[in-house]
Amino acid sequence: MPDTNVSADTNGMGKKAGRRPCSLLFQAGVMLLSIAAMITALALRLSLDNSSSRALPLFFFGVSAFLGIAISLFHIFRVWSFVQDGYARTSPLKAMAYMLLPFFNLYWIFVVVHGFARDYNSLIQRKRLSAPPLPHSLHLGCCVLFAASALPYVGVAASFLLPVAWLLVMGSNCRAVSRLSPYV
Repeated sequence: MPDTNVSADTNGMGKKAGRRPCSLLFQAGVMLLSIAAMITALALRLSLDNSSSRALPLFFFGVSAFLGIAISLFHIFRVWSFVQDGYARTSPLKAMAYMLLPFFNLYWIFVVVHGFARDYNSLIQRKRLSAPPLPHSLHLGCCVLFAASALPYVGVAASFLLPVAWLLVMGSNCRAVSRLSPYV
């Protein structure tokens, strides 16, 4: 049941309503990363046929990694901006910026990803919204994979599973803020 005390032009917290959900960002990010991965695979195949240049695959890997990090950071900023009601554990800028700190991000991923699911679920309970809660296990699993990817040997397997888990988390977060966007 939506909160009826919220006016049509603000979300009850003094901010303008009508922010667009991140589903377009998610779709564009998946498409860009898929194209970058295909170009990287093609460049790697071409460099194996012609052993004179191995720099091209590394360049395309670097570009695709940069795009993935940029899209992920923007996603973090966007979803955290939807749960800012005075009870959120962090701000969108802090959530995004602290992910750039080496080693600290192994801790901060738990605050940003798993903490977002907890804050989102408590927001929909506090405001008595009819939106379904986010799954804690998916978000926690993604955090564990992120932290495990820094470990020797185990990190190789975790690094292959992490992009899949991250895309699932991004998708569930985008669906969640899309359901929340009429209320905030």
